[in-house]
Amino acid sequence: MGTPIEQARQIADALQRFMDDNDLTVKRVAQICGVSTSVICQLRSRRYTGDVATMAAKVTDAINSYSRRAVHEKPVYVHTTVARRIHDLIVTTDSYSGDDEGKIGMVIGDAGHGKSVCLQQFAAAHPMAIYCKLSAAMTPTSMFAAIAEAARIDSAGSLPTITQRIITRLQNRHVILLLDEASELSIRQLNLIRQVLVTDARCPVVLAGNRDLHDTIMQATSRRGTKSLDQFVSRLMQILDLDAEAQGSRGDDGLYTAEDIRKVYSQRACG
Repeated sequence: MGTPIEQARQIADALQRFMDDNDLTVKRVAQICGVSTSVICQLRSRRYTGDVATMAAKVTDAINSYSRRAVHEKPVYVHTTVARRIHDLIVTTDSYSGDDEGKIGMVIGDAGHGKSVCLQQFAAAHPMAIYCKLSAAMTPTSMFAAIAEAARIDSAGSLPTITQRIITRLQNRHVILLLDEASELSIRQLNLIRQVLVTDARCPVVLAGNRDLHDTIMQATSRRGTKSLDQFVSRLMQILDLDAEAQGSRGDDGLYTAEDIRKVYSQRACG
């Protein structure tokens, strides 16, 4: 991106264009980026004294997310087939989320497809993405505490206290939550994710797990009576089934290309 002086100029220009094109106030831009209004003012005037490169990446990612949701940007190509499919699902889920509520995407597949690595790499490359690894032993309280920690929010207290903090901190920001190892989530936990994160905090959410996650959401018995997942399913944008695609059920040659396989074996040989 050039020298710090060039970076400061570029981010100042980008912020001004973003504000002019979308008729946004400094306060609203600060909310979208998850920073203070003083930081935005300093960036615009090229007087920011912190790590310009890190802040520029954060602001740029937030601007891109805002733009995706505004125009439903077409996903770009990512290196391998698995990574590209997962990337496309994340970006699509983000694109169709709005200021009123988020949307949900799901990645389904057994161990070995590389789901976790792809989610982690996406979060590493996009500062506005929050990656959180769940576990079967988590209660609703410990689950939201883990999500809060991943989002750098105070995770102490009761379930209502933690969830309210999450809602307050995230509802005006452009972030996407990537929740890994979600296979053992209960109907109650899934409904809480939908209510707290998607509806109240207005965040897009991508869940990754094995077939158990898919079966829990789609089982007919879970969609009747008081334990309904109908509202969860109504916000479900897309399901990427890596198991089915790897078997070529889409009518093509399957999920993995010869180049993907060559890369996997060459990496293992080097290791």
